[in-house]
Amino acid sequence: MLMYGDILVLNDILEMPQTKVYNYSSLIEGYPRLNLMPPRSLGGATEYEFDVNYMQYIIGNDIIFMNFMTIILDLYNGFNVYLIVDEDEMWSCMLVDSLMKLIQQRYGINGVRIHSLEDFQFAKEDYFSDYGIINLDQDKERYAYLDQQYKMMGADSK
Repeated sequence: MLMYGDILVLNDILEMPQTKVYNYSSLIEGYPRLNLMPPRSLGGATEYEFDVNYMQYIIGNDIIFMNFMTIILDLYNGFNVYLIVDEDEMWSCMLVDSLMKLIQQRYGINGVRIHSLEDFQFAKEDYFSDYGIINLDQDKERYAYLDQQYKMMGADSK
């Protein structure tokens, strides 16, 4: 299950079994940061253009792609994933909406925004779609190749 929201429900999230928490765009310390934030000059005159630019930023940059795959591989391995976002900042909201669209369109996984305990009733286990499995296989292959390349160079992949 893919969830996102602010820090207010984090204690409830941490009580869920098999859950990994990542810091997507908040200033909260103590949780691994995904480093998926693009430069503010990413631009796009329309929402669609912004989404395309952000998708290209993630898919077109090897290191950013590997960070993105952290989320996808955790979901594939049966973990719940919660992304901490700063919902007070418009830039952050645009990015997380764009990220959720990318994950939904590429893998068929729907993210759920969690504001309160009542929102958990809408959160359900979600599975990769048929086309999502095909994309996942291709992305896992690329991830493994990049990981091996960085190990051969003696660099940390993340």
